[in-house]
Amino acid sequence: MKRISVVLLITFLLIQSLSAQRPNSFSYDPSRFIGEFEDFFKTFAKGNNNDAGDEFYGNYSAGKFNPQQKMAIIKLTNEMLNSNCQGNPDFVQYVLTCNALVNSGQISKFENWHKTLSTSLKRSRDDFQKFLSVSKNVFADKTLLQVGAFTWVAEASNIDLQVQGDPMFIFKNMTLFCYTPGDTFEIYNTNGRFIPSKNLWLGNAGKMDWTRVGLDSNKVYAQLKNYKIDLTDGLTVADSATFFNKYQFTQSILGKVTD
Repeated sequence: MKRISVVLLITFLLIQSLSAQRPNSFSYDPSRFIGEFEDFFKTFAKGNNNDAGDEFYGNYSAGKFNPQQKMAIIKLTNEMLNSNCQGNPDFVQYVLTCNALVNSGQISKFENWHKTLSTSLKRSRDDFQKFLSVSKNVFADKTLLQVGAFTWVAEASNIDLQVQGDPMFIFKNMTLFCYTPGDTFEIYNTNGRFIPSKNLWLGNAGKMDWTRVGLDSNKVYAQLKNYKIDLTDGLTVADSATFFNKYQFTQSILGKVTD
């Protein structure tokens, strides 16, 4: 009985300690906010996450975020507290993504990204966590999705976001890669929209070939118009494409490509 009482007491004291370390809110004064946020972040961030926090405080203090962006950060982190978001993964992922926007030169996308993130938090914490995780991967690693044996990567310097409706990332003039063990699939010079909630890629234009099975990309390839890919299984369907096989045909063939 005494042992049970001691365990309950320790558990209670631990809960009280964690509650005391978690603020009810952060100051809306930008100069006070960063110190309060740092004190909070250091209560749970360890190792690489602690380094990410240091990078974030440095970016904030060095003016990498303009005054409007700082106020957006303050507002959203307060919303995260009110929604009972956790230090790790929620606040850690948020800090990592903010750093990635700075490091990748995509800080001009901050406003649209932040609006979309705030909207997802209002819907549910699950939506918020998924969109935040995808955002971090896109801006930090150019990765759209890792599922099963598939890793989808978008090599693009031009990334935007659609705020209305289903949140989506919009890419222009890029190459889409899919890496699997022993195989790589590419679509070159394409544009596309990635819808994280559906794991769906909607593409426009681009060239695909079959070099991965030994065919010369200058002789066997397809010029795509509109196509879509279910990123969970890799099925690519282009309802309108121009197919070239210079080994067998002197002219191109219009049709549908499924790969």
